[in-house]
Amino acid sequence: MVKKNLLIDITIYISFIFLGLYLSVFQRALIDIGKYYNMASYLQGTLVSSHFAGLLVMPLIAGEISDKYGRKVVSCLGYFFFFAGLVTTLITSNVYLYVFSVFLIGGGFGIIEGLMTTVLVDFNPGKESMVINVSQAFFVAGAFAGPLLVSLFLSKGYDWRHLYAIFAAIALIYLLYFSMLPFRKALEGTEKLKGLIVLKLLRQPLMVLFALSILMYVGIEQGISFYVNTYIKSMTSSEIISSLALSGFWGFMVVGRIICSYISRKIDPKKLIVVLASFATISILLISLSRNYVLAAIGFSILGLGLSGIWPLLVYSSSAAFPRFAGTTIGIMMASSAIGGMVIPFASNAVGSLIGPSAGVGSLIIPAVVVIAVQLFIIRKALKPKP
Repeated sequence: MVKKNLLIDITIYISFIFLGLYLSVFQRALIDIGKYYNMASYLQGTLVSSHFAGLLVMPLIAGEISDKYGRKVVSCLGYFFFFAGLVTTLITSNVYLYVFSVFLIGGGFGIIEGLMTTVLVDFNPGKESMVINVSQAFFVAGAFAGPLLVSLFLSKGYDWRHLYAIFAAIALIYLLYFSMLPFRKALEGTEKLKGLIVLKLLRQPLMVLFALSILMYVGIEQGISFYVNTYIKSMTSSEIISSLALSGFWGFMVVGRIICSYISRKIDPKKLIVVLASFATISILLISLSRNYVLAAIGFSILGLGLSGIWPLLVYSSSAAFPRFAGTTIGIMMASSAIGGMVIPFASNAVGSLIGPSAGVGSLIIPAVVVIAVQLFIIRKALKPKP
């Protein structure tokens, strides 16, 4: 059984590399995709919105289903939606159908990330924090490698559609693989659940506070990802510096998540989140005050270390607080992540457009402070789930 669980863990870790690769390829190829469908530049933002809309809606439904009826059917649904969206992308030339396919891919993406995290929790009792951190380290490693993969394919005369075909083939393989795995049926042997679990959880103040924290965190992460190139290029035209800054950001995040996977077992995760968010706040402040592109690039890289463990620690803390409903809990956290990814970067970009890039980056201090304040409130009030 141990060897079998280890094989499943490794397979899931590889799936996180796959997700990270897709997301970074999607971001990197966004302009090329827009050109292929003859989309105006201002309409390309609808692709990002469609991805996050899928990420918002589907994990909520999938988490509910997984807690009531088991993990297998939901994991298969996730890979099916992901596969169907990719195939639709490859066969259609209609821009509206493509926008819908991005919704399917985003939904499948959210289901896979949330459900695979839940399965890791199921198969690794007592090691939940470690495996969630490690899985996210693999995710970031994929995101780090994605732009390099795109550059390699472009240099060989291929384009984003060839990469999408490869992703579709991998999604199909995973769909077949997980359809044969004997996942345990969640809540087997307990009373039949009545009503919507998601509504029961959202009446819990602790759940709402965890959801608010991850909403703020993802907003910071997505905002920073957007601002690395914009901010560096406001000080220098060097493509190398901005690329190094972005690579450094993701690279330090990988290192940080690996470190957090070990120390989170010895330190209260909520306290560790406060430390990491405080470090991130200081880093964002220094970046916004910097007028030297080299120092700014270094600041962005180090910021990756501060942000590294927050997402996994929040997901672990929330699922540990509501272990009986881990699937729905993680679904709520995924949906909250989607809201943060849509709203906060938009607000930060608006500030940057009105005042300047430094103010845009600096505005991300606000959600970082909210994360700190919420976690301190949970610690000091010793908030616990209500029966």
